[in-house]
Amino acid sequence: MLDELIKNSIWKNVDIWVYPIIFSARHGIELILKDVLQELPKIRPITVIKPNIFKTHDLLCLWNELKTISSTVDRRYEEIVLPLDEHIKDYASIDPTGQTFRYPNDEYKTIHLKHTPIINLQNFLARFLELKELLDQLYFLTRTLKQEYGLKTYTTKLSRHDLESISKKLPNRDKWQEESFTSVGDEICKEYAIGKNHYSKALNLIQSHPTFASHIGIEISLKPISQKDLALYLDAVEEIHAFDKKDSQQKKTKSDGIIRASTFMDSLFHYSELKTLKYNVIKNQVCKENIAITGALFHLGRDCKFSEYYPKLLEEQKIQISNDFESYLTYFLAKSNLRDNVIEGLKIMGQKTFLKELVT
Repeated sequence: MLDELIKNSIWKNVDIWVYPIIFSARHGIELILKDVLQELPKIRPITVIKPNIFKTHDLLCLWNELKTISSTVDRRYEEIVLPLDEHIKDYASIDPTGQTFRYPNDEYKTIHLKHTPIINLQNFLARFLELKELLDQLYFLTRTLKQEYGLKTYTTKLSRHDLESISKKLPNRDKWQEESFTSVGDEICKEYAIGKNHYSKALNLIQSHPTFASHIGIEISLKPISQKDLALYLDAVEEIHAFDKKDSQQKKTKSDGIIRASTFMDSLFHYSELKTLKYNVIKNQVCKENIAITGALFHLGRDCKFSEYYPKLLEEQKIQISNDFESYLTYFLAKSNLRDNVIEGLKIMGQKTFLKELVT
């Protein structure tokens, strides 16, 4: 609305818009700060919010509480909080409790904005857009951290993100006896402000985590999946979609542009026949455990992106197979992107050797 107001240069009416525009902007800031404050304890249970903080309209009080709490939750907040500080304090200085642009006078009958008689809406808009970008980042970081910490992969001082970053700084596990490993550890302890005991805990966690372990040359096996079964499954599905793609291209290149009913029925028959053939190949030659693993890897690579979801995904696939194997397998036979997402899932699970065998 403000952008349109400025573009259309309706300056003769601009004064009537100033109060509602800035009141709404300031109220929006308050709501976002309160929303983030509500979510912070859900990220890390150690977080304690002041009693009655959500009853106040004092912007500076809300902001100071958010700064204090967010710094104990995750270090990534600092990158957003620091540039936000100036913006929030601007609003707090001119309208600390949400009354300035709501009423002409305060409770003591003092006129609001006595020392700020002119507000440049063009400057306001430019600054507000900067603020909005930072508030969006704050909001989405909070949602991201809530999901990340929900995976339960963190320590009292290190987030999952920290642990993954540390795993990428470490040499391969077979190099840990070398002298250079000690200096790497010292640098990590200094960077993350942790002691040797906490560093040891981090190393243990990294070695047991499929994704992090792959960064130090360790592969945690996905038993009992076999390269032969997985390749057979993926190749069968690809043959079905290769036939379908080829058939579609042939239909497009017909000289008369007409697909006769007999041609269409022949094509449909051959496609159905091939699909049935491949269904039986998978059903008879690939064990249900490996079919379930393939399904879990597919959903991990397509939807979840975190290895912590894999055990739950695998159990869900097993239940679906047990309930209705035919519908389950038919669903995956229709997935032209099965191989791509399974490969992505294998990457997430740190299966480098398996991937090398699969793509060669």
